[in-house]
Amino acid sequence: MVLERPSLTHFYRPGLPGGLVSFLTPGPRGRADRLFAHAVEHYREGRLAAAFVQLGRAAHLLTDMACPMHAQRTVHMISDSFEWYVEGNAGFLETLPVPPVAARGRASELVEDLARQTQRFVPDTTNSPWGRLLWKAGLRRKIPVPVLSDQARQLIPLAAGHAAALLRLFLRQAAGDAIAVGTAPVLETPAP
Repeated sequence: MVLERPSLTHFYRPGLPGGLVSFLTPGPRGRADRLFAHAVEHYREGRLAAAFVQLGRAAHLLTDMACPMHAQRTVHMISDSFEWYVEGNAGFLETLPVPPVAARGRASELVEDLARQTQRFVPDTTNSPWGRLLWKAGLRRKIPVPVLSDQARQLIPLAAGHAAALLRLFLRQAAGDAIAVGTAPVLETPAP
Protein backbone atom coordinates (compact mmCIF):
# COMPACT_ATOMS: atom_id res chain seq x y z
CA MET A 1 0.00 0.00 0.00
CA VAL A 2 1.33 3.44 -0.94
CA LEU A 3 0.28 6.41 1.16
CA GLU A 4 0.70 9.95 -0.02
CA ARG A 5 2.59 12.28 2.25
CA PRO A 6 0.66 15.42 3.04
CA SER A 7 2.05 18.40 1.15
CA LEU A 8 2.43 20.66 4.17
CA THR A 9 5.27 22.61 2.54
CA HIS A 10 3.19 23.43 -0.55
CA PHE A 11 1.14 26.10 1.23
CA TYR A 12 2.16 29.66 1.94
CA ARG A 13 0.69 33.02 2.75
CA PRO A 14 3.04 35.98 2.26
CA GLY A 15 3.78 37.72 5.52
CA LEU A 16 3.70 34.58 7.64
CA PRO A 17 6.54 32.05 7.92
CA GLY A 18 6.23 28.34 7.26
CA GLY A 19 3.94 26.09 5.31
CA LEU A 20 0.38 24.96 5.97
CA VAL A 21 0.70 25.46 9.73
CA SER A 22 2.56 28.72 10.24
CA PHE A 23 5.63 28.44 12.51
CA LEU A 24 5.25 24.61 12.70
CA THR A 25 5.73 23.31 9.17
CA PRO A 26 8.44 24.33 6.71
CA GLY A 27 7.29 26.59 3.92
CA PRO A 28 7.87 26.59 0.18
CA ARG A 29 10.34 29.50 0.16
CA GLY A 30 13.02 27.80 2.27
CA ARG A 31 12.31 24.41 0.74
CA ALA A 32 12.57 25.80 -2.81
CA ASP A 33 15.93 27.37 -1.95
CA ARG A 34 17.22 24.08 -0.50
CA LEU A 35 16.02 22.01 -3.49
CA PHE A 36 17.44 24.57 -5.90
CA ALA A 37 20.83 24.54 -4.11
CA HIS A 38 20.88 20.73 -4.36
CA ALA A 39 20.06 20.98 -8.09
CA VAL A 40 22.96 23.37 -8.68
CA GLU A 41 25.33 21.19 -6.65
CA HIS A 42 24.33 18.00 -8.47
CA TYR A 43 24.68 19.69 -11.85
CA ARG A 44 28.17 20.93 -11.05
CA GLU A 45 29.09 17.37 -9.99
CA GLY A 46 27.87 16.08 -13.36
CA ARG A 47 24.88 14.27 -11.81
CA LEU A 48 22.33 15.56 -14.32
CA ALA A 49 19.41 13.29 -13.43
CA ALA A 50 19.72 14.20 -9.74
CA ALA A 51 20.04 17.88 -10.64
CA PHE A 52 16.88 17.93 -12.73
CA VAL A 53 14.87 15.90 -10.21
CA GLN A 54 15.69 18.52 -7.57
CA LEU A 55 15.04 21.40 -9.98
CA GLY A 56 11.69 19.83 -10.87
CA ARG A 57 10.77 19.59 -7.20
CA ALA A 58 11.62 23.28 -6.73
CA ALA A 59 9.57 24.15 -9.83
CA HIS A 60 6.63 22.19 -8.40
CA LEU A 61 6.70 24.24 -5.19
CA LEU A 62 6.97 27.42 -7.22
CA THR A 63 4.08 26.67 -9.56
CA ASP A 64 1.87 25.57 -6.66
CA MET A 65 1.92 29.25 -5.67
CA ALA A 66 -0.24 29.93 -8.75
CA CYS A 67 -3.04 27.93 -7.09
CA PRO A 68 -5.20 30.22 -4.91
CA MET A 69 -5.66 27.48 -2.32
CA HIS A 70 -1.91 27.03 -1.89
CA ALA A 71 -1.12 30.75 -1.85
CA GLN A 72 -3.70 31.38 0.87
CA ARG A 73 -3.11 28.33 3.10
CA THR A 74 -6.54 26.90 2.36
CA VAL A 75 -6.70 23.17 3.06
CA HIS A 76 -8.04 20.95 0.29
CA MET A 77 -8.13 17.33 1.32
CA ILE A 78 -10.82 16.23 -1.10
CA SER A 79 -9.97 18.05 -4.33
CA ASP A 80 -9.45 21.52 -5.71
CA SER A 81 -11.75 22.94 -8.37
CA PHE A 82 -9.01 25.28 -9.66
CA GLU A 83 -6.55 22.43 -10.18
CA TRP A 84 -9.26 20.32 -11.87
CA TYR A 85 -10.16 23.25 -14.12
CA VAL A 86 -6.52 23.65 -15.14
CA GLU A 87 -6.14 19.92 -15.85
CA GLY A 88 -9.32 19.86 -17.93
CA ASN A 89 -8.37 22.94 -19.94
CA ALA A 90 -4.62 22.48 -20.31
CA GLY A 91 -4.83 22.43 -24.10
CA PHE A 92 -6.29 25.92 -24.18
CA LEU A 93 -4.21 27.31 -21.32
CA GLU A 94 -0.94 26.30 -22.98
CA THR A 95 -1.76 28.57 -25.93
CA LEU A 96 -1.83 31.73 -23.81
CA PRO A 97 1.10 34.15 -24.00
CA VAL A 98 3.61 33.91 -21.15
CA PRO A 99 4.54 37.24 -19.56
CA PRO A 100 8.18 38.01 -18.90
CA VAL A 101 9.25 37.70 -15.26
CA ALA A 102 12.21 39.69 -14.02
CA ALA A 103 15.32 37.81 -13.01
CA ARG A 104 15.64 37.05 -9.30
CA GLY A 105 18.63 35.91 -7.27
CA ARG A 106 16.91 33.09 -5.35
CA ALA A 107 14.15 30.55 -5.92
CA SER A 108 12.42 31.84 -2.78
CA GLU A 109 12.06 35.29 -4.34
CA LEU A 110 10.13 33.76 -7.24
CA VAL A 111 7.94 31.79 -4.79
CA GLU A 112 7.22 34.98 -2.85
CA ASP A 113 6.42 37.01 -5.98
CA LEU A 114 4.05 34.44 -7.47
CA ALA A 115 2.30 33.85 -4.12
CA ARG A 116 1.77 37.59 -3.65
CA GLN A 117 0.25 37.91 -7.10
CA THR A 118 -2.02 34.91 -6.49
CA GLN A 119 -3.31 36.53 -3.28
CA ARG A 120 -5.69 38.59 -5.45
CA PHE A 121 -7.70 35.46 -6.26
CA VAL A 122 -10.33 33.82 -4.06
CA PRO A 123 -9.73 30.15 -3.17
CA ASP A 124 -12.48 27.52 -3.04
CA THR A 125 -13.00 26.85 0.66
CA THR A 126 -15.45 23.94 0.21
CA ASN A 127 -12.90 21.18 -0.44
CA SER A 128 -11.85 20.21 3.06
CA PRO A 129 -14.03 18.06 5.31
CA TRP A 130 -15.20 21.14 7.26
CA GLY A 131 -15.63 23.18 4.10
CA ARG A 132 -17.70 20.39 2.57
CA LEU A 133 -19.99 20.32 5.63
CA LEU A 134 -20.39 24.10 5.54
CA TRP A 135 -21.15 23.92 1.79
CA LYS A 136 -23.80 21.24 2.37
CA ALA A 137 -25.30 23.42 5.10
CA GLY A 138 -25.50 26.33 2.63
CA LEU A 139 -22.91 28.40 4.52
CA ARG A 140 -20.20 28.31 1.82
CA ARG A 141 -20.29 28.49 -1.96
CA LYS A 142 -18.15 26.82 -4.58
CA ILE A 143 -16.22 29.00 -7.03
CA PRO A 144 -18.24 29.29 -10.29
CA VAL A 145 -16.62 27.95 -13.46
CA PRO A 146 -16.39 31.40 -15.13
CA VAL A 147 -14.41 32.65 -12.12
CA LEU A 148 -12.14 29.58 -12.26
CA SER A 149 -11.63 30.22 -15.96
CA ASP A 150 -10.64 33.84 -15.34
CA GLN A 151 -8.27 32.81 -12.55
CA ALA A 152 -6.61 30.16 -14.72
CA ARG A 153 -6.26 32.51 -17.71
CA GLN A 154 -4.32 34.93 -15.53
CA LEU A 155 -2.41 32.61 -13.21
CA ILE A 156 -1.22 29.81 -15.49
CA PRO A 157 0.76 32.08 -17.84
CA LEU A 158 2.14 33.84 -14.77
CA ALA A 159 3.24 30.47 -13.34
CA ALA A 160 4.88 29.59 -16.66
CA GLY A 161 6.77 32.90 -16.64
CA HIS A 162 8.00 32.25 -13.10
CA ALA A 163 9.03 28.70 -14.01
CA ALA A 164 11.01 30.08 -16.98
CA ALA A 165 12.69 32.57 -14.62
CA LEU A 166 13.61 29.66 -12.32
CA LEU A 167 15.19 27.79 -15.25
CA ARG A 168 17.16 30.89 -16.28
CA LEU A 169 18.36 31.27 -12.68
CA PHE A 170 19.45 27.63 -12.71
CA LEU A 171 21.39 28.09 -15.93
CA ARG A 172 23.11 31.19 -14.54
CA GLN A 173 24.05 29.60 -11.23
CA ALA A 174 24.70 26.00 -12.21
CA ALA A 175 26.41 26.32 -15.53
CA GLY A 176 26.86 30.00 -16.35
CA ASP A 177 30.66 30.07 -16.41
CA ALA A 178 30.90 26.51 -17.69
CA ILE A 179 28.59 27.26 -20.60
CA ALA A 180 30.66 30.32 -21.48
CA VAL A 181 33.89 28.27 -21.68
CA GLY A 182 32.31 25.11 -23.06
CA THR A 183 32.86 22.83 -20.05
CA ALA A 184 29.25 22.31 -18.91
CA PRO A 185 27.93 18.73 -18.99
CA VAL A 186 26.24 18.05 -22.31
CA LEU A 187 22.47 17.70 -22.09
CA GLU A 188 21.68 15.05 -24.67
CA THR A 189 18.53 13.09 -25.31
CA PRO A 190 19.32 9.40 -25.79
CA ALA A 191 18.43 7.97 -29.18
CA PRO A 192 15.28 5.79 -29.12
